[in-house]
Amino acid sequence: MLVEFLRQDDGGDDKNEVLKDIEGLPFEWLVSETKNGKEKYLAYYPSPPYTIESCKRIQEMIKIREPHDPFLWSLYEVSVKGQASKFLIIIYRISFLIGL
Repeated sequence: MLVEFLRQDDGGDDKNEVLKDIEGLPFEWLVSETKNGKEKYLAYYPSPPYTIESCKRIQEMIKIREPHDPFLWSLYEVSVKGQASKFLIIIYRISFLIGL
């Protein structure tokens, strides 16, 4: 799934401000939650800090659809942007969304 990570609520005025983090994630890393009749999506994702090595490892985990670890990973609110069945299609869609 192609998702955009939403900024966490830090109590400021820009609660709905969107980060420019777009990622292709395995469907299994997503969960949906219905609150007040509205459905929202959350994604399991490894917690920071992110190093070059950890980013490479995350990309490999995405590529091989490795199962997430619900006990060690954080949940982040995301906006689902679309489906992509192959990693290269995800990269193409990301470049289209950000205007490359």
